[in-house]
Amino acid sequence: MKEKSSYALDFTTSVLKMVFETEDEPLIFERFVDLVKDYTQCHAVGIRLRRDDASIAYVAYHGFSEEFLALENNLSLHKDRCMCISVLRGDVPASKPFFTKGGSFVVNGTSKFLSSVTEEERGNTRNTCYDQGYESVALIPMRLENQILGLVQVVSKYTNQFPQDKVSVLEGAALALATAYQRIVAQRELKKQSERLRALTVRLSEVEERERKRIAENLHDNLGQVLAVAKMKSQALGADDIVELLDVAITQTRQLTSELMSPVLYELGLAAALEQLVEDALNEIDRKKIP
Repeated sequence: MKEKSSYALDFTTSVLKMVFETEDEPLIFERFVDLVKDYTQCHAVGIRLRRDDASIAYVAYHGFSEEFLALENNLSLHKDRCMCISVLRGDVPASKPFFTKGGSFVVNGTSKFLSSVTEEERGNTRNTCYDQGYESVALIPMRLENQILGLVQVVSKYTNQFPQDKVSVLEGAALALATAYQRIVAQRELKKQSERLRALTVRLSEVEERERKRIAENLHDNLGQVLAVAKMKSQALGADDIVELLDVAITQTRQLTSELMSPVLYELGLAAALEQLVEDALNEIDRKKIP
């Protein structure tokens, strides 16, 4: 028969392997719940997450009744008071024997607990776990440095199911889960940022292309026409030197217009434009070879 330490080692190894290999948020919580339930042999396990709207609904669970979930799944950090909320808020005085140094709430007999402590000592509680017949309750925070991302709730209808050594193992597992969850959130946000950057790059490219087209059209329709008219008038006046200069200006204007917006690309498509580009490059190479 295996010793407790061997079960704890197998569980911890399985958790670390799972959180390392799993990249899907719902799946990592479901697998974690199954591992905890198998390790503790408890009646139910659930994971609550803190959301931006202060809700703490379960993101994964196994073993809880529909009645229990209906009572517990719509709690709010702002409006409700219970031990789950105390753990999620970090409101866990270390001086109280039912809180651990790691911020967990652990009771191995809710009947005895409720009858032995004052209302002031236990604070505002909903007692839903007790009403549902759960005697052993462990609420383990998913803590990451000074931030509590959620909690792991483990309950059993038997007493004395959570000795300190088992709680310490669960706290370590919850830390691994919190770290993995933070990684998944960061990767998801990075992907969103990359998609936004990609979309922005596409928009900037489209704006640049429209501006290049506008400038090219202005050069062709306005400056090109002015130069052509000036050339005709210079020819009529017999100003050959000016005509030569205008020919150079017209050639450079056409070249600049073509570089900004290839007429072949817009009129005949990409394939024809690429053929033209290759032909122009070959002509340029031949021209440079001529002594």
